[in-house]
Amino acid sequence: MRRTVPTKRSYQLMIALDDSKSMAEGGSKELAFETLCLISKALATLEAGELCVVGFGDTVRVHHPFERPFSDEAGVGVFAGFAFDQRRTDVRALLHAAIELFQDARRRASGAAAELWQLMLVISDGVCEDHDGVARLVRNAQELRIMIVFVVVDAAANGASAGGEKEQSIMELQTAEFTQDDNGQLQLVRKRYMDTFPFRWWLVVRDVRELSSVLATALRQWFAEVADASG
Repeated sequence: MRRTVPTKRSYQLMIALDDSKSMAEGGSKELAFETLCLISKALATLEAGELCVVGFGDTVRVHHPFERPFSDEAGVGVFAGFAFDQRRTDVRALLHAAIELFQDARRRASGAAAELWQLMLVISDGVCEDHDGVARLVRNAQELRIMIVFVVVDAAANGASAGGEKEQSIMELQTAEFTQDDNGQLQLVRKRYMDTFPFRWWLVVRDVRELSSVLATALRQWFAEVADASG
């Protein structure tokens, strides 16, 4: 009797790296190669997986598509495209583009694997606009079986700005908005920024040198959840 070989589990991982000026000032640029090495080694160990690298800021740019094998040479070319000079961070545009990329990749792989797991790692300083709109896109991604982990690089917690003044940690950052009380009067309400952060899974790295170990922990937890779900 012939034995049936089970279909190998497949993984698609996307690294979305903030290409804005604030990331360069925070010292995260130097971690780019180390982070990619970590992810590519994890995929090599699994012997199944595709890696996509995008940069985002004002616009979203695909520096390495899912369908292209990743190598040391490819890594050099990827980060040649990062300038860390974009003026703003449009997270909504990133999520729109990422969902489309993941769906295209899933359609392409639909006949090759019975189980396809998709993970997106967003590396940024965490400051984004329109939390409600971003949260809706995060829920949409989750419904499509795309897990998003936001890695907040909070370098300001341990250092000073270029001008010598200490910057405010994202954990101390507050937002203010006007709301109506029971009498219809407007009141100014202050909230901690992270209390309304629109991502379900997020990690804060206060020392950028810890980023690789944090990502390694996140990946181990994700692969463990995949194994439990499949078992």
